[in-house]
Amino acid sequence: MALPAVTTQPGLDGPTPPSAAATWQRPVRRGPALFVVGLAAFVALAGGLAGALAGGPGRSAGGPVVARADGIAAVAAAPILRPIRSPDEPPANVLAALVVPAGATVTGTTRQDGGVGLYDRTITFAVKQDARALVDFYRTELRAAHWSLVGVTAATDGSTLILATHAGADGYEWEAGVRVTPRNPLVSPALAGDGTGPTSSLSLRLLAVDDLG
Repeated sequence: MALPAVTTQPGLDGPTPPSAAATWQRPVRRGPALFVVGLAAFVALAGGLAGALAGGPGRSAGGPVVARADGIAAVAAAPILRPIRSPDEPPANVLAALVVPAGATVTGTTRQDGGVGLYDRTITFAVKQDARALVDFYRTELRAAHWSLVGVTAATDGSTLILATHAGADGYEWEAGVRVTPRNPLVSPALAGDGTGPTSSLSLRLLAVDDLG
């Protein structure tokens, strides 16, 4: 799916890639077959999450909450990402480095990889928080979890795309693309029963990248 044209958003730090679309769509080659050394760690993580319900459209992000100074609470992403996970992808160390805003509600998933080739999947959420606050939230959280920020770009449709990379325990480099799009608040249907609808749409796209590509 082609992304809209992007322009650099003033005042946001970090180098900006020449084209966000190129970053998402650049051709990759599958590297040598690697034994998944992080599988044992993944199994241990999955065991700790065994009590969590499988995620899916309409489910809200919950679980242990870490309070943040900016007013947005972060929860571990691993349980809510179940609809786009496979037995060994993303690897445990990548899952452990991802969070979502507390209360975010899953609205859909996409498997761009079609179940073949390198991993490439997206999950989308409805979120109550303001779009600008969400951009700041993810810039802070990704850095704190040792992701390397590639850039932050503003698209012509009003959304903001944050690109970051993280080394995976499976031998691949992993890319996270967080797209935040402002939405008009809705009175109904309400989230959490407080009469306030979502004000932002959030999508999280994860890709396994062959660093030889």
